[in-house]
Amino acid sequence: MIELMIVIVIIAILAAVLFPNFMRIREASKLTACKSNLKNMSTAIEIYANDFNGLYPGFSNQDGATTIENLGDPTSPNAHPLVSKYINKIMVCPKSRSTDYRYIITNPSKYWIYCPAVSINYGANVNSKHKKDNTEGGLVLDSIKGILERLY
Repeated sequence: MIELMIVIVIIAILAAVLFPNFMRIREASKLTACKSNLKNMSTAIEIYANDFNGLYPGFSNQDGATTIENLGDPTSPNAHPLVSKYINKIMVCPKSRSTDYRYIITNPSKYWIYCPAVSINYGANVNSKHKKDNTEGGLVLDSIKGILERLY
């Protein structure tokens, strides 16, 4: 009986040691999945621009930024042609469980794609923690700099 209790205690200690590691691995996999979604959307945008003689989706000669919302859901009835023709699968942020990736272009050669964990204010933080250091906010893909923890 004592030997059985010792085995149970050893298993409990091993479980207590390994559980936090499994949680860290799970969070890292969510971060990697979101980065993959951002990269896939960026590739779709580049293919779109290639098909339209270098013009990125939503760009016009007027001043101001153009935004495409819900970039991760090609099944949306009012989806932008970029989403409905170049993005073939539903991309859900594993942390915020939303498809509301947002694309914004401010000049002919620079755009950003925001993870749904970033609020509508583009760069402001929301309650969804989606970063390695467990602080609030989401990832941003800058077309020039790559994937950033935040835009500023």
